[in-house]
Amino acid sequence: MPRTASVLRASMAVPAPPAGDDEGMRMPSDRLQAPIAPSLRLPRLEDVDARAVHDAAVLDRARIVDVDSTGADLDELALSECAIERWQATGARMRHAHVVESRIERLDAATLDASRTVWRDVEVVASRIGSIDLSDASIRSVALVGCKLGHVNLRAARVRDLTLRDCTIDVLDLGDAELDRVAFPGSSVATLELPRARMRHVDLRGLEPRAVSPVESLAGATIDGDQLALLAPALAAHVGLRVVG
Repeated sequence: MPRTASVLRASMAVPAPPAGDDEGMRMPSDRLQAPIAPSLRLPRLEDVDARAVHDAAVLDRARIVDVDSTGADLDELALSECAIERWQATGARMRHAHVVESRIERLDAATLDASRTVWRDVEVVASRIGSIDLSDASIRSVALVGCKLGHVNLRAARVRDLTLRDCTIDVLDLGDAELDRVAFPGSSVATLELPRARMRHVDLRGLEPRAVSPVESLAGATIDGDQLALLAPALAAHVGLRVVG
């Protein structure tokens, strides 16, 4: 099916002002807003031994390479203005950790428990994670670039300004999450789970998920014409519409 230039918001349109209103009065803009990129400007960093990730509760302005945190307890770890490259973290637990103004490159984990973590002004690049638990997390101004992700659990997370660029995601679970300004440029998501998600300025254009549920939770998202055509049977079933011919 050829691409279409039309863009459709899965939400109620803002009504036009009454004809008699002053022309100088304008309704608030409902235009799609893009995520704000992380304002990451790392200062001069100190080269630190990889064991510091496990030995120190707080790491600040550190450059760390070749970290092996397999099965490690990293609960309440705090990283601020750090750069970590080549991080093995299968089975690690980093619940309640804080990652602020930092860059993580080539994080590799089969499973990772990052529930109730805080992420602010962070870049995660060229990483591979089989299953990551980010439930109840707070995510603000975060970019994932060139990552391969299996199951991403963002249930009940509070997300603002998240960009997933050139990423592959098998299952994205956004149940009960609050999302504001989220985009997926160049990315793919196979299964999108949205029970009770609350979305605002969430740009789903370009994604071609094989499954989306429930469709009523798409309110607040932006899709394109091709996606609308793919979702039409589910939308029709949801409103009880019979399509004949």
